[in-house]
Formats: sequence, structure tokens, C-alpha cells
Amino acid sequence: MRGRPQPARILNSRSEGSYRVLEIETRDIASKSQPGNYIMLWLPGVDEIPLAISYADKDLVEVLIGPPRGEVSATLHKIPVGGLVGVRGPFGNPIPSWGSRVLLMGSSHGISYLRFFAEKNKERVHSAILIDEEGKPPYSARLREIGVETYVAKSRGEAVELFRSILGDID
Repeated sequence: MRGRPQPARILNSRSEGSYRVLEIETRDIASKSQPGNYIMLWLPGVDEIPLAISYADKDLVEVLIGPPRGEVSATLHKIPVGGLVGVRGPFGNPIPSWGSRVLLMGSSHGISYLRFFAEKNKERVHSAILIDEEGKPPYSARLREIGVETYVAKSRGEAVELFRSILGDID
């Protein structure tokens, strides 16, 4: 599914703060997806954009849409359940999987990759530092639900200080 976009149906759409989470039915991509991969999502008549895969299981791929700033993100925030999009992928390289006490750190769309990695490697993830200027990063509640000690920083400087304070506990 790396060539032409294949039709895929929106199974679910929900809010995650100022972000939007879409679950897309696409068995071919879901079965091959790994943390660190992304898809190309095409909206006919609008544009095609890359989106990090935040979760994949059986028949579905989940992606995170940023706040509605441009035509594509605004359209995706309004797309109805049952709506059709075109998808290609997965693309990208998997996140390396080594270490026994892993610290995850990311912001914005990068948190999507971290969420997928944490879901697949719960027993090895020590903690996560999520950076968001408003203090409301996507997926922070989900990471806590699966047992990841989650910290929220409002700036890169604050994230570095958090990193230093927990550095001794990780690989």
C-alpha cells in the first residue's frame, strides 16, 4: 500500500484537548505498523499529509491530528465517522527497542510515536516527559492508564530539568 492511496473508512473520531484522534479502518497498514511509522492520508480535493501512527491493532490505525490551523487539519477535525479518506503506508523506521528502563520524551505530534511505543513496551517504559505550552499534551491520560509515570513540561527548559531529575533511574 505504498503506491496509490487506498480507500479507508473513519471508524471513530474523538477530541484529545485541541487535537483530534481518528481511528481508520485499514487492515493492510495496521498489520505492518510499528512504533515510529507514519501514514500518508489523502483527502480528495484537498491534499495529502503525513501522520504519525499513534496506535495500530488488527484492522485499525489511530492517528493524531493537530489543532485546526490549515485546510487539511480543519477538514479532518470535522470528518464524520463513516467518512472515507485515502491512505498509504506504513512509512518510516521503527523506534529502536533497547534498554530495560526507557524514558520517553516528546512534544506535539511526536507524542503519537511515544504512545504507540509505550503501548507495545509497557513493561520497559520507566517514564515519559511530554512537552506542551498549555500543559495539556495529547495522550497523557492514556500513558498514565497503562502505568507510565508521566510528567508534563510547559517548555523545553523545564523538560530538560525533569530529564536531569530522573536520569539516574533509567538506562
